[in-house]
Amino acid sequence: MAILIGLQATSGARSREAPSMHSILECRRNALTVSANDQIVTDATALAALISDEWDEDGIHVCAMDGDTVVGAIRVACASNGRLPVNKLYSLSTGPNDGEVGRTVLLPSARGSGLATIVLLHAFRY
Repeated sequence: MAILIGLQATSGARSREAPSMHSILECRRNALTVSANDQIVTDATALAALISDEWDEDGIHVCAMDGDTVVGAIRVACASNGRLPVNKLYSLSTGPNDGEVGRTVLLPSARGSGLATIVLLHAFRY
């Protein structure tokens, strides 16, 4: 499920439809590709794993839009069978109402604007 936050689009109109998963993943891909070019992520397999994983389909995605373009997104993964993505690394106890905030990305054009904070605060509602 994708949730839009109330940002004014540069075109003066707000998108009324939630973005598709493809649009969200494209935003991640674009943001992470820039990072890879800055040599933060250089391995193609690692980059693919950062773009998408098995938690995306059932996650809640909070998106910042500029017109019809996703310029920022964050995912809230909901506990499934008592597990969250963090359980791949750590043995933590999770309840059915627990969630994990992650997969935060912003396109370079949106960085430094305070948008990441706004998206994160909206994600904490879920």
